[in-house]
Amino acid sequence: MDDVLFFHQGDPKKPRFQGDVKNGRMEGRGKFFFENGNVYEGEFLNNQFHGQGTITFPGSGKYEATWVFGKASDGKYTFGDGLGYQEKDWKYCTPEDRRYRTEREDGIRPAGHDQLTDSRGFRELPRGCYDVGDGYLNPVDNLVYQYRTSANGATKALRPAEDGELAWAKEKCRVGGDNAPVAEREDEVAAKTIQSRYKANRARKELDEVKKGAQSIQANYRGWKSRHTMKQKADAQKDEEEQAEAATLMQSRFRGNQERAAAAAEAAAELDSDEEPAEAPVDMDDPDLDAVRPASKMRLGLC
Repeated sequence: MDDVLFFHQGDPKKPRFQGDVKNGRMEGRGKFFFENGNVYEGEFLNNQFHGQGTITFPGSGKYEATWVFGKASDGKYTFGDGLGYQEKDWKYCTPEDRRYRTEREDGIRPAGHDQLTDSRGFRELPRGCYDVGDGYLNPVDNLVYQYRTSANGATKALRPAEDGELAWAKEKCRVGGDNAPVAEREDEVAAKTIQSRYKANRARKELDEVKKGAQSIQANYRGWKSRHTMKQKADAQKDEEEQAEAATLMQSRFRGNQERAAAAAEAAAELDSDEEPAEAPVDMDDPDLDAVRPASKMRLGLC
């Protein structure tokens, strides 16, 4: 068996089947989706409900039964609130007692607090729409929608109205008043959804652009800061090198001056050692000089 999904003429709103197929026929387990929104889930044989299966009625309840070639041989219906239907000894909403189940179990509400359904909550109806029990019927598109959970907004369509249901609803059912909000069709809701998604995508795109711009500014700032720091380091290193070079030059000049001063001192010392000693003054009365005085000078009486 193959697990496949069949759509009637490719339209998902038409009756369709999802489940086991044998020889091109529904056989095994699967789901059959009715056009009105009801769903059968269970066993199939030769394209028919056969075995254990349940039909679910959206917003209303479900019917569980044993099926034999498309017919229920034994089954039980359970309402959406969990109350099981009984053919015998049924006590709820009988001609003799019109109270709802919640009224029988929890008591009747005080005067002025109407209870129109078994549910204790009040069901909000759009303007001109009818309360048909499992939802509200919109006469514009003849579809039954889920009850609103708030005063605004549209809800999901449950099913198309049955033949004659609109006329019956106009005669028997509660209708939304002039002060109620206007009902929205599925196409309007889809259009609003698309528009909302477009706005959200546009906002996200703008936010992404802003983030990219901020990231670019941050990257530029980091680059500038890095370059500025590198320049500061280079300038500081250059200043240190220049200061070191100037100090080296000054030291070299100082050593040169010292060497020249030492050389000059040494040269002066050498000059002092090379001069002749000065002659001592001659004592003319020294008797030793007589031996060396020339006779001529003696004769002249110069000595």
